[in-house]
Amino acid sequence: MGFFRTQPETSPDTLLVCLDLGSHKIKAIAAMLMKNGEKQVLAIEQEEAEGIKRGVIINPARVSTLVRKVLGRLERRIHKQISRVYVSTGGINVSAKHNSVYRLIDAGRTVNEALIDEMEEENQRLFSDSDSEVLLIEPQGYKLDNEIETNDPIGSVCNRIDGNYLIVAAKKQHMQTLRKTIYDAGVSDVEIIAGAYAASIGIVSSHEMEVGAVVVNMGAGSTQVSVFNNGSLVHMASIPFAGNVLSNDLKLGWNIQYEQAEKLKCVYGSALPELENEEHFVAISGVRNWGNKEIPLTTLAYVLEARLEEIFANVSHQIELSGCYDRMGTGIVLSGGSSKIKNLEAFVKKNTGLDACLSTPVQKYLGKDSSLLNEPEFTVLAGLLAEANEDCAKPDGASVFGAQTSRRTEPRKRAPKKKDQSGFFSGSLFDTITNSPKDVEFND
Repeated sequence: MGFFRTQPETSPDTLLVCLDLGSHKIKAIAAMLMKNGEKQVLAIEQEEAEGIKRGVIINPARVSTLVRKVLGRLERRIHKQISRVYVSTGGINVSAKHNSVYRLIDAGRTVNEALIDEMEEENQRLFSDSDSEVLLIEPQGYKLDNEIETNDPIGSVCNRIDGNYLIVAAKKQHMQTLRKTIYDAGVSDVEIIAGAYAASIGIVSSHEMEVGAVVVNMGAGSTQVSVFNNGSLVHMASIPFAGNVLSNDLKLGWNIQYEQAEKLKCVYGSALPELENEEHFVAISGVRNWGNKEIPLTTLAYVLEARLEEIFANVSHQIELSGCYDRMGTGIVLSGGSSKIKNLEAFVKKNTGLDACLSTPVQKYLGKDSSLLNEPEFTVLAGLLAEANEDCAKPDGASVFGAQTSRRTEPRKRAPKKKDQSGFFSGSLFDTITNSPKDVEFND
């Protein structure tokens, strides 16, 4: 899968730092890349997000302050200074397009790596004069002399070669805002990776990519869809409905606080009303002396089901657009915080006709905090860590937080990437769940 760096020579103290700017949480991880290739998680920090909506930074100053706060805590825990971060970006400002490039070859010449690189660079140049910046160039396959199809044309003899590519790009203004936000937090070097791609590479194996798989990352602000087939990313899209919309439906439906709606969704929500007991209720703490509100769990599930049907109708449409609906050797991998809604896997299979499962990391990490990467809401962070391979520590040992730093603006030179890689709540929002208002109580 092209357009990413090769693994550099590393020392036992190569520090890796990754940052996930979500609409609900800002998360950061620090890990150590060991010389044997293993990655040991040193610390994970997170903060409630503000100033980000559906993947778009709408208040750069506030986001920058929160990033500085999270990275500062991370720095104090690991006793190292951070100067570089790997960060994800997504939402409505990131899109994917297909493009074709061809070359005529002189008689007697064979296809070499330099020619393939030249074709990829032409894809890059197509966006240089536009309002977009390329994040990823994914080869879809090559055709020799309009007849022979191959994924590995190097060494072939032909008169013409056509290459098909998927180009993932973000709007330049969005990228400039993102970089400035991170720079203003005291970081001097930023490596930006498409969030939908990051959410996929940490949880989908090369075998799954080969036979066909779909990753649906249900974040707070948007649902990101990535379709893999024949070993490559073949389609990517962002749907502007996700966890926040589900919670807002519950908030408006019962006139409750958003925090109550969020916990109602995460703890008691279900995607299949028919599997809920009609006699079970959840009692929500009322405001001051107004008493509790009792919500039937079946009604709760019906509200969630209606919105989930809308989201996954859009997911199915995106899979159809990829042309790979009938070529899914596996199915849909669910990730993101909202993927933990009860019975969602069965709901997805019922509504899409494809098998579904919750995400689990492909790569195993060391360290006591590494178990957090098994949680669906940490999928993007796990993917960023899978891609990270350059030292993120400040060389002179001085803290970047509060210091003036130099800023790197030129794009990185990328090389082909190898295919094979081996909500916190305080207090009680909900008092009881009851079979009926006067029956058995279950502790929250």
